[in-house]
Amino acid sequence: MRFRFALFGQVRVWNGDEEILLGPAHRRTVLAVLALRADQVVTRSELIDAVWGEHPPASANGSIYTYVSALRKLFAAQETDPGTPTVLESSATGYRLRVPGEAIDMVRFESLREEARRRYRDADPAGAIAALDEALALYRGEPLAELPGPFAAAQRERLKELRLDAVEQRARALLDLGEHAKVATELCDVASRHPMREHLQDLLLLSLYRSGRREEALEVFESVRAITIEQLGTEPGSALTTRYDQIRSDDPALWPMETGDTSGLARLRATEFVGRAAELSRLRSAITGVEQGRGGVLWIEGAAGVGKSALAAEALADARCAVGIGVADEFSPASPFRLVLDCLGVRLTAADPRRAALAHALKIPRDRNSAADAESIIGLVRELCAQAPLILFADDLQWIDSAGLSVWRELVHLTTRSPLLLIGSHRPLTAGAALGELRDQAGESLRLQDLRDDEAADLLTVLAGPSPEPAVVAFAGTAAGNPRILTDLVDAWRAHGALTEPDGEDRPALPVSAAQVIKRRLAFLSARAQEALRWAALSGPEFPERDLALVLELPAAEVARLVDELVDAGLLARTGKGLRFRQPAVRQAFHTTMPQAIRLALHRQLAEALDAAGTEVDHVADRVEAVPTSVDSWVRDWVLRNGHTLAPESAKTALRLVRWVSSAPSTMAGERGHPESVHRGLTGGFAHGYPGPSSPDIPPQRISDGVPDGAQGRLRDRLPPELACRPEPP
Repeated sequence: MRFRFALFGQVRVWNGDEEILLGPAHRRTVLAVLALRADQVVTRSELIDAVWGEHPPASANGSIYTYVSALRKLFAAQETDPGTPTVLESSATGYRLRVPGEAIDMVRFESLREEARRRYRDADPAGAIAALDEALALYRGEPLAELPGPFAAAQRERLKELRLDAVEQRARALLDLGEHAKVATELCDVASRHPMREHLQDLLLLSLYRSGRREEALEVFESVRAITIEQLGTEPGSALTTRYDQIRSDDPALWPMETGDTSGLARLRATEFVGRAAELSRLRSAITGVEQGRGGVLWIEGAAGVGKSALAAEALADARCAVGIGVADEFSPASPFRLVLDCLGVRLTAADPRRAALAHALKIPRDRNSAADAESIIGLVRELCAQAPLILFADDLQWIDSAGLSVWRELVHLTTRSPLLLIGSHRPLTAGAALGELRDQAGESLRLQDLRDDEAADLLTVLAGPSPEPAVVAFAGTAAGNPRILTDLVDAWRAHGALTEPDGEDRPALPVSAAQVIKRRLAFLSARAQEALRWAALSGPEFPERDLALVLELPAAEVARLVDELVDAGLLARTGKGLRFRQPAVRQAFHTTMPQAIRLALHRQLAEALDAAGTEVDHVADRVEAVPTSVDSWVRDWVLRNGHTLAPESAKTALRLVRWVSSAPSTMAGERGHPESVHRGLTGGFAHGYPGPSSPDIPPQRISDGVPDGAQGRLRDRLPPELACRPEPP
């Protein structure tokens, strides 16, 4: 290799050990463009765009010719053999730099990054680290330092991003090798300089936690959260907030597990386990069966937080044979076989030479979904079962990758002739899901529902102590028997002490911290489903499905799929009148975490959408009443237009809205006659027949004009004073 090109830092070129002086910045920019597209033709117009962007000088074309000619002379001056091919050559459309990619540090950097990705995919974290160390060593300074123009600016940002990505790749590989403390030390500084880079923060949180620095990890998240809210006006993303919740709850998924690792069971077990007697008995019976040589397949299905993992761990705690545990997540589909390999404890550092050998074989580059790989994994299971009974528990199996599912399917067949018990927990599956088809073909399903009232009461007693105060009981009742939400609510009660603030439904208000935890636990939902829940939270405890179709502006079929997703997830339930939240705490969580300005704007948007769709006036009125802001023309017109229609169904609501409009500062003095006229008509109608409860006496002179004397008594009996009296100007 004769020439070496350095694009990190100032653009420089060497011929062997001798540096070639390149000259002014624009000339070096042209060379950088040609180098990053080595052995490709770059047109003159592309070079002009790279150097000057949208506003090139009139002399741009001639300048490019001058820069290229000067560079060609510099390279030609280095040639000692007349027969050597030209390094920088011209073509009919542009110019080409004829050098191998390995001679250019940026090209080499990107090549090493890709090599690291391949090695990591092939279960070779040590090889990935070696490639990344070499790549990062090439990054000697700011890319294309001091070069002007849009091309240089764009490349600087791109390369900075790639460098951070390489740092993250390296940290992940180090974590796989157990170098948790090293990762925490190395990431602290770089993460502090990039607080908005959530994947980097996620790796730091994980490394701190695994290094025994749990409280520091929580503090880092709170710091990042404060910065995110300040700069973006929103909470951190779902992946980072899920990591935070895992750390708070000491989630077992934070640790890699090996077959027979009893600490994994300890991390999966609930702090307090109540109920589920029938399901626990069935699991223990299957465990006894495999210990006696009979294989089997069990599926545990249930909504998030219902206690699937805790149930399995409680049953497995007394198992007298090897237990392998794997926990999947939403990133698992990108890692072929990962869940199955985690269950089996297959990794390069495994103490069992068979597992280590399989990990080494799987890292050899070839099709990761190949039948040979799958057969190697199944062969290990056969060998293990030939020696002793084996239990494999795959948690959150709905995230399993397609290659892993094919292996799990073969293992299901293996249970018929081997002492192998497969236990898989999963959330409710969509129709037609491949995992659902396998579940329906083999094994027994245990479908977990929320705890019964007596079981929830037992859990509350265990968590909060005997005879909890009524406010705490009412507060916990918003969990509707979901063990995880109930535990979160009790944690919030302990943190906040007395619960006295009403939420408008005769229950203590949900603290913001608890609301945020509950929302973060639902981060697995699709973005559309979360948006649907936000709208549903505005619509009241029970609402018609058509409301979602109106505000989401989606076809009915798409809305039906969203509702099915939320019903299957155990968050919504169908009623005779529409839909309701299964756990009131979930509705409170979405309502509480919504900024007031946004909440009011959405109420108003929902009111207009319902009115435009011809929805019943009392339903629209509920949304109008929920917007206690200034009265504008739409609100005023709607109230005055619909007051009489609303009165027979909701007379008090009609009167409240009319008084609100009449008293609003935005209602001009000359406009007050209309709302006052509507008010007189409403009170008159109310006195003559609208139903209503009795109220204290109202002085006759205060009763709205237009009500006959004989009807004033009935009016006093049926309306509270603030509604029967004339609206007063502000």
